[in-house]
Amino acid sequence: MENRGRKRKSQKTKSNRKGRSSSIDGNTIFALMLAAICNSNEPFSEAIIKRCLNSLHFSLTPNSQKNEPRLQTLPVPVLSLLPVLLKSKCDEIVSRSAEIAGAASIFSFEMNEQIALDAGIVKGLILAVGASNKMVSLAACNAVLDLSTTSVGRERLLEFSAVEHLMPDSWIGIVVCYPKRLSGKTIVDDSLPLTEIIVVSESSKRLVAICSLDKGSDICPRIGFKEDDLLVLLLFAVITLINTYDIDRLEKMPRKLSETFSVCLKELWAKVHNQMFLRNTLKFGQDEHANLSSIRTNDMAESIFRLSINAGHLTTPFPFDVVKKSIFGTSESSFENFILNHWEVSPLRIRTCSKALNEQDDVFSSFVQYLSLKKTDSSFVLPVLQGMVSCFPIDSDELNILNFLKMVRNELGCPIIYGQDIRVLRTIGHLKEEVHFFQESSVPCTKAPHFLYIDDVLKCEDAYKKGYTIALRGMEFRLENIAAIADGLASLFGQPSVGVNLYLTPANSQGLACHYDDHCVFVCQLLGTKQWTIASQPVVSLPHLYEPLGSLHSAKTGNSMAGHSQFLLREGDILYIPRGFPHEACTVAESGDPNETTGFSLHLTLAIEVDPPFEGGNWNLNFIPSNELRLLVLPYLLKKTKFLGVWEGFAHVALHCWNQNSKTIHYTSVDPLSKILNVMSVNLLHIAIRLIGDSDPTFRKACLVAAITFPSDSKCWLDSNQRTIFSYIIDKICSESEFLEALRVVEVAIQRNEDPFQRLRWLHLLNWEAEMIEEHGGDFLPSVGFENLSSLFNQHRGKTEVAFMHVKSMFCCEVAFEDVIDSYGLVLQKYKKTRKQYMNGMLSLHCK
Repeated sequence: MENRGRKRKSQKTKSNRKGRSSSIDGNTIFALMLAAICNSNEPFSEAIIKRCLNSLHFSLTPNSQKNEPRLQTLPVPVLSLLPVLLKSKCDEIVSRSAEIAGAASIFSFEMNEQIALDAGIVKGLILAVGASNKMVSLAACNAVLDLSTTSVGRERLLEFSAVEHLMPDSWIGIVVCYPKRLSGKTIVDDSLPLTEIIVVSESSKRLVAICSLDKGSDICPRIGFKEDDLLVLLLFAVITLINTYDIDRLEKMPRKLSETFSVCLKELWAKVHNQMFLRNTLKFGQDEHANLSSIRTNDMAESIFRLSINAGHLTTPFPFDVVKKSIFGTSESSFENFILNHWEVSPLRIRTCSKALNEQDDVFSSFVQYLSLKKTDSSFVLPVLQGMVSCFPIDSDELNILNFLKMVRNELGCPIIYGQDIRVLRTIGHLKEEVHFFQESSVPCTKAPHFLYIDDVLKCEDAYKKGYTIALRGMEFRLENIAAIADGLASLFGQPSVGVNLYLTPANSQGLACHYDDHCVFVCQLLGTKQWTIASQPVVSLPHLYEPLGSLHSAKTGNSMAGHSQFLLREGDILYIPRGFPHEACTVAESGDPNETTGFSLHLTLAIEVDPPFEGGNWNLNFIPSNELRLLVLPYLLKKTKFLGVWEGFAHVALHCWNQNSKTIHYTSVDPLSKILNVMSVNLLHIAIRLIGDSDPTFRKACLVAAITFPSDSKCWLDSNQRTIFSYIIDKICSESEFLEALRVVEVAIQRNEDPFQRLRWLHLLNWEAEMIEEHGGDFLPSVGFENLSSLFNQHRGKTEVAFMHVKSMFCCEVAFEDVIDSYGLVLQKYKKTRKQYMNGMLSLHCK
């Protein structure tokens, strides 16, 4: 049972203890109140009820300094009277009844459940919150909060639409509380929790701070109201319940109500976040009107996130044809030429004739206009960064956005974190080594995260003036116009996501050292000019996301730049860089004259991440500040890596679809061994496909079958291109799938006590049945465990090989391209839905 309800009791009106007896008899109290209720017209009835209620309340909240008896539970007959009492015309009776319901709710889990299961009490409390008498509203709101300290209580409140009844018309005078020490002094106040409080009101002149002793670090300040204690309780109750909503309730919540409350919360959030960023704190007691609450900033952030995940109005993706025109021009042949001749093959500068980027038909125009409002160069750093929050990566294995919230709820809404959200760095010396401005934050994460507040952001401006590049990650989660571009580009290429980073580089400077990426990139030059040098050949052919990248300064990467191409990007130019190609960039004079003064550069990188191990987070190893830390996290990332977006993934989906539809493999066979052998053969063929994918670059190429809705005309150039690749994939599987190689992989994994099918876990999204290991059961088949799998292979190796060859032959002969597209699209949409919810939630937390 949570103790927050108990703390609130100290804020309630003092109980009237006159006339309390030294013994509590529930049956007697019930009889007296029932008689008084039945004779409500008698002048003495209200007095009797009040006295009985005072005795009951006293029994639930005893004076610890006196050895007075208390009830072990609230008698059921007394509970049955509370619905009637909560409808009384006497405000004092309603108020005291609500207080008894609240006290009982935090007295024990059993009593909380009794209260929650009584529909009359729950309804009565909800309706009493809206009473005209403030004393009644306060008591009822406190009782609702006490009832919400258990999951049963919260669920019952939601059943009776408590949120809809609790939302007040307005909230003003917000208070923010932030834990820390001030000037090394210890300030102790026994009446407050051990935190520090920042008070924010509508008027900046009424800014107050309250402090007390800090024990440990806490990045989530507490929030309350400056003036009305009822408003803060209502806000707390609504936030508590919204943060209990499941996806279905969030989707069914009246849109107008959701949008209205979301707007209200965002207005408060902007003030709260600004004070967090500025770290405005003063000594406790300077404002006696400040009303501390139990709400923390992460609670408010979670409510805003939840209310926004299904908000369609937050981002409207640019249609893919608009994005295509903005990047590739109006000619269809230009995009076709790019896909057929340059995509994942060679770099290409896509010149847009340096046209003005504020034209209405350009997808980047709104962002450029946004930047013009923030000014340019170093002066835009503070206005842009001060409204940002940290975007925590979401694991693509997690397709329930609420599970993600559970993992990050204690940090949600916190300021941006160095290394995760932002880097400030430059490349110097003849060895071209990267140097971070915040050196202490670029070491492995043995220390606490480095949150950037006002002082650090001002340091970023100074660093920029000293030649450091400012690199911001996850721009598609921070600005709606960037999110619209990312969504449109993802649709154009049929991928789950597109990540967007921003780079601001001063004159005569280089940010990142020479490196190659594990994803394809479109560099969009928005302001200034920049010189790019790109190797003529990749050092790694189509690397998967999170495969070990070459050291940024390795001889292999450096030597690969011996033969290279150079591209000077001006405003409006776009440069395509395939994955695996080493590259570097620096600001130079446009004419190439070393004596000419150079200017700054601002560009976006749009990353087409064809393997989505971190779907919503678009995490990039290049943003991990040290090689040591990369080595620490790499095994985990590799374990999570999937290959949905590449042709290997499409091949796995094809095998699954064929297996589900095939009449040659059926699990209703009377022979249990045949069933096992068939299942084992399908799984071994999945392993064989994986092995081919490790060696054949075509299997690692991006699969674009979801890029467009294919017309019935098979002569569509992209449709024809994808079908040709699919035929090549099937031919490769037919000719190069080796039983013994696949079997060896399984045997080695079993010897190491590893799951040989770990990289295929994502296939459960296709309602994978008997042929895959259960996600949590740990069995290859219901009757076959890992410990028996090796012996089964050895005992029936010959029969298994025959079954494997038969499965392979039938699959390669019968699989149809058209049969796979729908299932592939199903998986893709599941990824895209979660990513969209993540994007909407994060966008709602960024203050414009």
